[in-house]
Amino acid sequence: MTRLSSEKTAFYKMGFPVIILAFFMVFVAMFSYKKSMTSKNIIILLSMFSVTLIGIFLYLKYFILDLVDEVWEEKDAFIVRNNHMEAKVPLYDVSYVSHTMTLYKYFPQRITLHLINNCIFGKEITFTPVEGWSPLIVNSEIDKLTYRIDKSKNYRLKNKLESLKKS
Repeated sequence: MTRLSSEKTAFYKMGFPVIILAFFMVFVAMFSYKKSMTSKNIIILLSMFSVTLIGIFLYLKYFILDLVDEVWEEKDAFIVRNNHMEAKVPLYDVSYVSHTMTLYKYFPQRITLHLINNCIFGKEITFTPVEGWSPLIVNSEIDKLTYRIDKSKNYRLKNKLESLKKS
């Protein structure tokens, strides 16, 4: 089995938001230590806190919460694990593969497997690929992955046609 997903997914899901909140709490402590707490300062702190929470919520919603924990590739299927649940998705069940590349290091690259049939994780499986020294390496891995998926579909179609000819 080959691991397709990054091991940093847990950091993206839990570590980064905790670090941002801790940074904010240190900032609040420094701000409140230096200045007396007047109503103007409290309004500034509450507005900064609400902006921070909204930013973390948007980051999690649009970039992180739909990521699965692990994706492994077997010979003819993907093993997908998320929140102690596991699904086996055949290669021929993948309609197409899309890739989102980001240049900012806190927004991970994303690969989405669009499925023909639903699995327990839905019709799309999104994960962060294993990172190489260059983002262009991920693109070559996606090309190889797409080739294997197409090859699996063609093999399955060929077998169906042969079984139809026999009957």
